[in-house]
Amino acid sequence: IVFIVSAILTVGGTLLVLLFEYSNPAFGDGFFEKLLSAFFASVTPRTAGFNTVPFSKYSESSSFLTVILMFIGGSSGSTAGGVKITTFTIVVMGMFSVFRGKKDVEVGKRRVHSALLHQALAICTAYLFIIVIATLAICGIEEHNHVLQDGALLTVLFEVVSALGSVGLSMSLTPTLTIASKIILILLMYLGRVGVLTLAFAFRENKNAQEIKKPVDNLLIG
Repeated sequence: IVFIVSAILTVGGTLLVLLFEYSNPAFGDGFFEKLLSAFFASVTPRTAGFNTVPFSKYSESSSFLTVILMFIGGSSGSTAGGVKITTFTIVVMGMFSVFRGKKDVEVGKRRVHSALLHQALAICTAYLFIIVIATLAICGIEEHNHVLQDGALLTVLFEVVSALGSVGLSMSLTPTLTIASKIILILLMYLGRVGVLTLAFAFRENKNAQEIKKPVDNLLIG
């Protein structure tokens, strides 16, 4: 899963950045120089967090693609941040299983335990909630910041996801923020480094007694 999905994200990200920025002179002159810049821009948001082209030169499409790559992150067990490749893959495969009317999540010739799907959904949902709340908070705090003009939401979202994913990329907004907004980003960095699931397990209640199952009820979905 890690090898296949990493290859898909790398190749797909490279092609998309190359498509979005082909006419951008900041990415180089010739085709191979643009291809190399696009490849570097596709790989680093999930790993090292370096950039060769200033993000002020990026189009909004490439900036948002970088946010998506930072959200996914690297492989489980690595020092990379994000929700991790395996988590993202299980959620996507679970979605396809529901659409196809299957009860089990199948990846290749294997079946994934339902508990893993629940954990993957919990991690992705928690990350999305944290990103939305932090972005809203910073936008509210920095309402009168002269730096936040056109494209302010994408810029704040970029900084928030980069902090939560422990990526290290920035659109040069953080130095202009107030102390309260910087504290939010600091907390996001610690939370992203520790991990949402690890933090949740640390505060989970230990119940020795067998849990009592409540009656099942149905809700309308979709």
